[in-house]
Amino acid sequence: MLYFHNKLGAYSEAIAASKHAVALNPDSVIDWGNLGYYHSQLGNFKEGINACKRALEIDPDSKLAWNTLAFLYLKTNQLNRTIKAGKRAIELDAEFANPYAHMGFALYKKGKNEKGLELIQKAIKLDPFYANVHYYLAVVHFDSKRYDEALDACERVLQLRFYHEDAQTLKLKILKLKS
Repeated sequence: MLYFHNKLGAYSEAIAASKHAVALNPDSVIDWGNLGYYHSQLGNFKEGINACKRALEIDPDSKLAWNTLAFLYLKTNQLNRTIKAGKRAIELDAEFANPYAHMGFALYKKGKNEKGLELIQKAIKLDPFYANVHYYLAVVHFDSKRYDEALDACERVLQLRFYHEDAQTLKLKILKLKS
């Protein structure tokens, strides 16, 4: 059931289902991790961080919880924590694209543009279907005034996840600049 809520972007329903799941099984790292992820998708970052921390209390080696924590730290502009959580997720699975993307964007935001872009590109190679990594690339291109490349990256995000609000906003900004 949670899979379908996620695919439909029905995160409020997924949060309710995840809360029910953790109430039934309070030691389930998967259910706590899911709860953290769904909170992240609705912008409930504090709740998401707390849920991921609970998942990591249960299983300190949960790559999914570390990755979601990296994403949440990135969304709250806690860049050093993003990098630390991303590194831990990569230690657990070096082929997992998402933490490379989050770390790369955090490094980019810290002014380490070359290393950041390198990690973003590595993430794209590992998983070209991860929408957020294309959004991060769009921002890098936009900031570099490469608007055509930024627009292409936004289009890719929206092909993968049509309801990605940040990509929709950036796309409109680019189109306005180009007109």
